Formats: sequence, C-alpha cells, structure tokens
Amino acid sequence: MVPLSRTLNYLAQSNLKRHRGILHSIFEQAINNDLCYKNPVQDISYKSSKPEVIKQAYTQEQSLKAQDYAQGHDDGLFVYLVLNTGLRRSEALGLMWKDIDFKEKTVSVCRAITPDTVSPKDGELKSKTSRRVIPVSDGFIEYLERIQKPDGFVLGDETTFCTIDAFDWRYKKFMTQMSRELSIPYLSPHELRHSYGSVLYERGVDIYTISKVMGHADISITAKIYVHSTANSLRKGLKL
Repeated sequence: MVPLSRTLNYLAQSNLKRHRGILHSIFEQAINNDLCYKNPVQDISYKSSKPEVIKQAYTQEQSLKAQDYAQGHDDGLFVYLVLNTGLRRSEALGLMWKDIDFKEKTVSVCRAITPDTVSPKDGELKSKTSRRVIPVSDGFIEYLERIQKPDGFVLGDETTFCTIDAFDWRYKKFMTQMSRELSIPYLSPHELRHSYGSVLYERGVDIYTISKVMGHADISITAKIYVHSTANSLRKGLKL
C-alpha cells in the first residue's frame, strides 16, 4: 500500500481537491445506503508539497509573431486558430468549415474531439457554456478564406477528423521548430488558449467578455486566471 504522505506529495493541489470530491461523494452515497454512518473525508484538510505548474503565455508581440509564422506553414493552422479564438484543443479538432460564418465573421463552437471520440456529434462539449459564438477579426477571416475547403473538418479533411495522436505528433514537431526559429517559448495547446485570454486582458477587455468567449463555466475562473497573471507580471516588473 502506498503511504498517504507520498500520494499527497505526488499530487498537485487541484488533483487533491478533485480526489477529495470523488471520495466525499462515494461516502455520502454509502451513508445514504446505510453502509457506513460517517463520512471520513468530511473534515480532511490537505496541502500538497508539489508546486502548482505556472502557466506560460505569449505576450501580444509574441502572439503576433507566432501567428505570422503559422500562416506560412501547413501544420501551423492549429496555432493560428487558437491564438485568434481561444479554443480548447478538443474544440479546435472538432471545428468544421460550416461552423465559420465568413459573412458575420464568427466561429461557432459546436462539438469536440477527445481520445474517446469515434463519430463526433454536435453538442458534445465540456459544458453548456462551452457552446458559444466567437467574433473574429477581418484578418482571421481573410486568411481562412484563402485556405478554405468545400466541407469537412478545418484540421482534418472533408470526411475525416484529425485524431489526438496524429495531432500531438504534428503539434510537437511544429512548435519545436517555431519556438527555435522565433526564440519564443514552446507552449502547450492549453497555454496557447491561455495566451488568447491574456492578450485580451492586456488590451483592456473586461473579465465578463473574456469569460464568455473562452467558454468558462464561471466568471470567477476567468478572474482567478487573468487577474493573478497580471499580478505576476507586475511583480516581475517591480523586481520583488
């Protein structure tokens, strides 16, 4: 049996919270079914010694550099797409050409591709707030018009979506090359999404609007991420 202390050290704070929530629900159900009389998880407190991973994000200047570079490479479309829309990886993989309104200049998030996806269906998203319509720039629309296909998936082809495994290989190869040539950080897909929100916040866009276009379930999530990010930037600037 693995000692609890070792488990606490291994897991990040967010994972500990999630594990506690699962155990709490299990014991509550057990109490309801008269299998036990007390929830042993109720009063548990915990603190992980594993430091939380600090998300990286591009500055506005780095984001523009990455977008320019991505437009010149076939495997750069995902990067360009996420830096202009803030889509999750699963949402970007599920995006179809029919979801892009070239006249109204919007991108509709309707479905997602996950490792378990066999046949993508509209509405299969992380949460209700994930289904959203994102306004995009003239430049974004003009670029997509140049590479537009008659139908099918934006990151796949007319009949087949791009699988997670195929995506991961192409993404790592492209990001390694781009980060080396532009001397900018190698970011994960989630950090690219985070960069989109950070740039919006830098430009003075309000938290409520950022929350809506990012598809966050709660505005407090948005505030926690981007206000905290700004505080870190100020700290670096003040050399504290």
